Amino acid sequence: MKKIIVFLSACLLISLQGYSQKVTPDKVPAPVKQSFAKKFPTATDVKYEMDMKKGMESYEVQFSPKGDILKKSLLRKGNNLD
Repeated sequence: MKKIIVFLSACLLISLQGYSQKVTPDKVPAPVKQSFAKKFPTATDVKYEMDMKKGMESYEVQFSPKGDILKKSLLRKGNNLD
């Protein structure tokens, strides 16, 4: 019984990890893009992923300021998540 619970828990975690999906900039809500551009105006190579964090739709933004690759999570309304 214990093995079944561990197996089902692992399956659940794997399925939740697979929910994030890449989105094109035109599908990202304007408040997210505006908030990000305001905080990181010199960012290059910007890529977006939609995800569910803490039960809310969020957008993870991957970008390169000054050559480093960073990630920032923003809620749909442009608020910081991390």
